[in-house]
Order: sequence, then C-alpha cells, then structure tokens
Amino acid sequence: MVSTARCKRLYIVCSVFAIVICTFVTFSFQPYFDFSIIKHDPTIYYSTISGAYCFAREAPPGYVENPNIDDAFNSEHCSLENIHACQQIHNQTLLFRLHWSAGFASELNNLLRIFIYTIKTRRRLLIDGNSWNYQTFSTYFNISQGYFSPWLPSSSYCWQRQFVHLLSYQPASHTESLPEHFVITRDTSIGFQALYPIMESWEKGEDILEMKRKVAAYLWRTLNAKTRDTVESYLNDIHSDDIHYAMHIRRGDKVTETNSIKTRKYIDAMKELIKKDPEKQWKNRVFVASDDANTIHELRQLKPEWNFVRLFPKTVQLHGHEQGSFDRLPQHVQIELTHILLSELEILSRVKYVVCTFSSNVCRLAQVLRKQHPNTVLSLDTNWDPL
Repeated sequence: MVSTARCKRLYIVCSVFAIVICTFVTFSFQPYFDFSIIKHDPTIYYSTISGAYCFAREAPPGYVENPNIDDAFNSEHCSLENIHACQQIHNQTLLFRLHWSAGFASELNNLLRIFIYTIKTRRRLLIDGNSWNYQTFSTYFNISQGYFSPWLPSSSYCWQRQFVHLLSYQPASHTESLPEHFVITRDTSIGFQALYPIMESWEKGEDILEMKRKVAAYLWRTLNAKTRDTVESYLNDIHSDDIHYAMHIRRGDKVTETNSIKTRKYIDAMKELIKKDPEKQWKNRVFVASDDANTIHELRQLKPEWNFVRLFPKTVQLHGHEQGSFDRLPQHVQIELTHILLSELEILSRVKYVVCTFSSNVCRLAQVLRKQHPNTVLSLDTNWDPL
C-alpha cells in the first residue's frame, strides 16, 4: 500500500505539472501578450507578430540589414508621381491600423489622406487590418503587391521598428528629427480630428482632390484577383458599359447624422445633368447605388419611364446601412456586402455623371476614384472635402 506521505508528494507533483500545462496553453493561444506588465513609454506602440507583442529595443547579435535596400535612393525619388519608390522605403514608415468601429468608406478616406502624409514625409505606408470590422485588409487588397504589409519574413520586425503614436508625439524642439516609425489609428471619440491640422500644413496650396486621386489609383491597382473577378461579375450582370448616369442615395444611420434629401430631388438633379450633357448619351438607364432596397422602388414610382438599375445581394435584404448591425453579420455576408460596395464604387467612378451627397463618405470616395472633371459629380448638400 502506498504511504500517505508518498501520496501527498505525488499529489503536489501532479498539481504543479497541471499548473504548468495550463499556463502554457493559456499563453500559447491567447491572441495578444499582456503588455501591461511591461514598463514602457505609453507613446510607443509595440506591434504584434505571431500573437505576441514585440518589445525588444536592440538589434539581435549578428543581425545584418538587407543589403539590397537603398533607402536614400528611394527617398530621393519618392513623390506622388512615383509612389512605388515611397513604398520601397524601409527606414521610415507609418503604420495605419484600420479600426473596428468605422465604416468602409470612412476608413478608406482617412487612409488615403494618411497616404499623402507618408509621401510628403518620404515614408512607406504600412497597413494593419487584423482588427478591421470588414475582415482583413487582404480580403480585398493584395498587400504584398502594394508593399503595405508590416510583417517581415523574419523576427527583425520586432527589433527594427519601434512605432510612436503620431498624434501623441510632441517634439522637444523644432530642430528635433522626427521618429523613424509612426503609427496612427482612429480615436473612437474624435476620429482623426487631431490629424487634420497636421495634414492642412502639407496640403496648403495643393489640389487635394488630385493628390487623393493619385494615391487612390495606386491603392486600387492592388485589389486582389478575387475582388476584381467579383466586381467584374457584378458589372457584367447589369451591362454597366451601357450606363452613363448614376445616383448614390445614402439612408440608414446617415439619416440621423444629416438632413435627409427627398428622392424627388435626385431625379430633378439628374434631369439637369442630362440636359447639360453635350454628347447626349442618354439610354434611359440610371444606376442606383444605395444601402436601402426601398429607394429604387421610390424612384420607379416617381419616374416610371426611366430604367433604374441596382445591385442586389443574395444573402440579405438591405434596408439602410447601420454600422453596428453590419458588424454583427456573419463573415460571408459582410464580405458579400463589401464586394457590392466596391462594385458600386467602380460604377460610380466610370459613369459620366453622378448625383449624390458629399455628406456621405461613399460619395466623397467615389469622387476620388473618378478620373472625370470634378463638376461631373453633383452633390445635393455639402461641397467635397478631403476628410
């Protein structure tokens, strides 16, 4: 028979072993390391890689920088005319973290503005979309093609890049050089309000729309194959090449944020654009981009002789976009709705004339994606701005 003392020793050993195993499992599978136990400067952002926070400050012994990187050459040639050179820069970056609470067009509008800042300051734009409420950034864009990925093939990422929050950075003097690596993300209380004064100094005297169009063109060229194929499929379904006029009518939570525009006013505005069209390419078809399925029924009742066309999701019926409701949808539904939004933006960017409201982020983004003269978009409320 086993003695009582031996049983106690066996019990203690097993207990300790169980605690060790549980601790290992807990820390192995939790998504982020609890960095609250680390004493560090609160303005420093320690980026995540493989589920753990990187907080090492010195390069590892024997680390050799990639000899093929010529930051001086790329920095010299970095400009809005040569964005590719900017995206080859290694020693100065800005990490944009897509936020979990914002709408797609809102976040993209701000990303494009930040992109301008990185070019003006000769930095490479990095994008972290792992916490985005539209899945990940790579769900729609090829981050490798655009050189947006913050992840390096080795652990050098942890050692080489120490990110400082752009909005909390306070230089000790006017002569102090800027940190090599910045990070920025949306503040849920004020959005990017603190960023706007910084951007205005770089945008002063510039054609801001033209600048945003250049960076948007670079970003949109990195749409991945799946997204491109899906968008083209939607466009082919409605024979979009025969559509020259479009409307974007935003409902949902936007109704509570700004004055609602009656549907009749969209039709009246479109009539005026048709009259002014020197080529008169009127084929009785008008594309309608909207987050509310009832909108097209209203338009058909008001103007039955016009052929209003729109895209319909297969998995859900839309009755106004409300961000909180969208965030609770299943992943495959979120992706489908985002593909439809990207398809709508593609059509809005191609047609000759658009009627919309610039109070909507989608309308402002559509203006950026277009190549036509700005006056080919008629807003029924505010003027376009870069926000």
